[in-house]
Amino acid sequence: LGQVVQGQILDESDDEPVVSAYIRLTLPDGTPTSVAFTDSEGRYTLRVPSPGEYRIQVESLGYVPFESALLAIEDPERTYPVDLVLAPRAIPVEGITVRAERLAEVKRTIRTTIGLEPDALRMPLITPSEIRRHAERGHDVAEVIQWAQAPWITISADREGVCFLHRRGRCLPVYLDGARINAETIPVISLEMIEAALILDDNESVLYPDGAILLFSRGWVR
Repeated sequence: LGQVVQGQILDESDDEPVVSAYIRLTLPDGTPTSVAFTDSEGRYTLRVPSPGEYRIQVESLGYVPFESALLAIEDPERTYPVDLVLAPRAIPVEGITVRAERLAEVKRTIRTTIGLEPDALRMPLITPSEIRRHAERGHDVAEVIQWAQAPWITISADREGVCFLHRRGRCLPVYLDGARINAETIPVISLEMIEAALILDDNESVLYPDGAILLFSRGWVR
């Protein structure tokens, strides 16, 4: 496996596993290098790209977000065990004013992150309110993208995961908070953790010249 960080995430109040928690391995400046989600036992695995110093960030609906101190990861063949506990917290009810302010924050974060104005793209931003409606209906990420009806995308799914097939015959890359995720990870992403999404076509972005699906978590928007 090479360098990996593995562990289990538990609820601080009852030691039960926290399922579908979103974990990021980041550089000291907050840039994500690897992402993962916990399984039914609260376990996760993060791949480490190279020796260095990293932080672990964890988010899960109904819990206080967690960020570790800097971790020195040096041995290229070692597995680093890191078990964590999350403190529960109440889920606030957002009013119309709060939602409007949040949408402005989302657009500002996207503008800063990718250097593009979301309202100027071919496909409109999939907003926090839309994501919440999909979550309430039990939809997943693939269904969110399907409902957006991007004319250049066909969606397929099999044992290997989800492919957002571009009209040019290739699967569009998918990024969560700037870190690329594989096809197998897409079905396990909880919409409760996603704040917004963008669908980019060819040549809309210097950073993503071949197009991409960009997902942004609640914790990433600031």
